[in-house]
Amino acid sequence: MKYFTMFTILVMLCCFLLPVNIYSQDYKSVFYEGVSYYRTGEYELAIREWQKIPPSSEYYDKAQKNMKIAKKKLPEEETPAEEVPEETPVVTPEKSTYKE
Repeated sequence: MKYFTMFTILVMLCCFLLPVNIYSQDYKSVFYEGVSYYRTGEYELAIREWQKIPPSSEYYDKAQKNMKIAKKKLPEEETPAEEVPEETPVVTPEKSTYKE
């Protein structure tokens, strides 16, 4: 039992102290997937891919720079102008076609 406890403590220390991330992802492929979308003109998809890259990745700065460029390529959202008729008809009782 004594050795089991010592072994358990040693394993726990190793898990916490080693800078190994078993969940790390290859962000190189994510970055180049974004580049592929960008080259085909799919800027929104490219931006979505680059947003997946965390600041800890070596590709983060490149992705941020590419996102700024891609955002400039996006069409600006067109806001429709208020439709106001050129001449608003004035209805007066004399000109009304309604008869009682």
